[in-house]
Amino acid sequence: MFTRKFCPILKTPGLPIVEIAKRTQVEVRELAARVSHPQAPAYYDQVIGQFYFRRPRPRLFGLVVGINEYENIKLQGAVNDAERVARSLEALGAAEVVRIFNRDARRTFIKYAWHSLVKQADPGDTIVFSYAGSSGKTKWQTSEIEPDGLDEYLMLADYKEQKDTASSISILSPTIISDNTLTEWMELAAAKNVNVILLVDGCYGGGMLDREFANVSFLGAGEENQAVIELTIDGRFHGAMSHAFAEGIEGAADLNGDGFVTQQELYVKTSLEVLRLAGEYQTPLYLPEIQAATRDLALFRLPEDISARKLKIGESPWPETP
Repeated sequence: MFTRKFCPILKTPGLPIVEIAKRTQVEVRELAARVSHPQAPAYYDQVIGQFYFRRPRPRLFGLVVGINEYENIKLQGAVNDAERVARSLEALGAAEVVRIFNRDARRTFIKYAWHSLVKQADPGDTIVFSYAGSSGKTKWQTSEIEPDGLDEYLMLADYKEQKDTASSISILSPTIISDNTLTEWMELAAAKNVNVILLVDGCYGGGMLDREFANVSFLGAGEENQAVIELTIDGRFHGAMSHAFAEGIEGAADLNGDGFVTQQELYVKTSLEVLRLAGEYQTPLYLPEIQAATRDLALFRLPEDISARKLKIGESPWPETP
């Protein structure tokens, strides 16, 4: 199991040696657990400085979902959030950005787009999966494996809650993306050693993954039990996390000015910006946690013109939709 996981991770461009070790540890542990075998690879490091077998040259892809229009819920800023993130990714030179807004946001379409991007991406590339909209939590037949007995889910445009009349337990519906489904989708990227940035700007976002992924940088707008609200930012409705994320990848998160945005830089910058915008009413959740984030894992390479002038907080050269 160790060799099966270690070899493809070793060949992935842009991974510093400590990240190779961390990913191998996580993936071997998860694979071994499926056959009830505890196995935890060890890693000892006396390297001074940073070492890459292959320099980072990540291509960038985006899948951006924004939903304002639900049958019984009306949001005002989710599509603004999604469009802002999409334009920021395009400005970074993304190879492809798929926008899925409002009534188009159905599970079959989103699933097809995700599978297509994972198929295109090579090891070491980065896919941004951004969701802005409504989300919730409920009890399903499979919820007993959850620590709190509840499963989180993303509401899609055709969302309708369905319950079993006898037990009053919710039935898994094609009008949602459950945390179980989202975890399965992340496993597709993990199998190819493709970096994923998963951004969930909705209520209870912190509970959207059921396992740890070494290749996934997860940003939840709030903790697992926390609702979040829309804010007025620069005269438009936005979610604080989506706004902070877009601003960060536009250049503000390149804290050391080296032309790359790393996992640790992105986490630190977005957490500070959400605190500035929402104060104590919103506590973002990150996986891995900020303290464990990788300082040298390059998620984005900034274009030279952006890297050279380092955008100021609140500045954006790309117009937003009203």
